[in-house]
Amino acid sequence: MKTLQNFFRLNKIKAQVTHSVLGPLAKIYYVTLSPTARVSTLKRLQTEMALYLGVPSIRVSQDFIQGKVVVEEAVLREPIPIHKVITKDFLLHKSSVAFPLGIDIFGNIIVRDLTDFPHLLVGGTTGSGKSIFLKSLIYSIMYRRQQVRFLLIDMKGTEFLPFKNSPMLAHPP
Repeated sequence: MKTLQNFFRLNKIKAQVTHSVLGPLAKIYYVTLSPTARVSTLKRLQTEMALYLGVPSIRVSQDFIQGKVVVEEAVLREPIPIHKVITKDFLLHKSSVAFPLGIDIFGNIIVRDLTDFPHLLVGGTTGSGKSIFLKSLIYSIMYRRQQVRFLLIDMKGTEFLPFKNSPMLAHPP
């Protein structure tokens, strides 16, 4: 917070960082601008701000709900361990086919009900986590429902090997 505050001071921007939130993908700073300061000035200085803070990118936006300017600093993506996702919110979810969808930028667990998705298409680039998502979906269903049978088709022959001895499989992958 001090570094961002120093950037404002060096660039003669009258702004105050009120607080920050660290999420899994970004660090978010909430900034209050003085009446003479402009959001457009901060947007124009996004690249310089990122260089000054030593981060890959900065995104400046306006939070109309809180009436503050939001400076979002990208942080390195890191794997999220399953024990952080299987929390009280997930375990107490009313649906027996609930699954953890992920974590939002504030670190809150997002839990969804599979019955809300009559069709589900999982897509993405190589290495973006499609197989990991599918494995976590299968694990969460296996964890919550004991009477379930899966038929897994694995074109590579390697992705679903951890399930090969599961009694919940109708046939090996």
